[in-house]
Amino acid sequence: MKDSLLKHSPNPGAMDTPMYNFKPSGICANEITFDLIEGKVHNVSFKCGCSGNLKAIGILAEGMDGNELAKKLSGLTCGIKETSCGDQLSKAIASAINKPAMNGGVLNPSRTIKKKK
Repeated sequence: MKDSLLKHSPNPGAMDTPMYNFKPSGICANEITFDLIEGKVHNVSFKCGCSGNLKAIGILAEGMDGNELAKKLSGLTCGIKETSCGDQLSKAIASAINKPAMNGGVLNPSRTIKKKK
């Protein structure tokens, strides 16, 4: 997966919380954002696409283990497409979990980030 597809930026709503921005391909949605905190997925959001279904994915994904969620969504297709929003989310999560830390970049999975209360 190309490094330019997954970007990390501070979440303006929560200090020290990583927000990942992923540019999917082959689906109607043109951006996926999510937080990954202590291996758990939070605040999944899709830009464009099937609004109701994508809101449902975000609600169902909330608080799930990133590896488990990526495994469940991997390989899903949408209509005649070879991928789906769920499949693209699985790729984004797997990339975020497995990617080494970069300065100003992606979360190092070995680093623990405490969720603010």
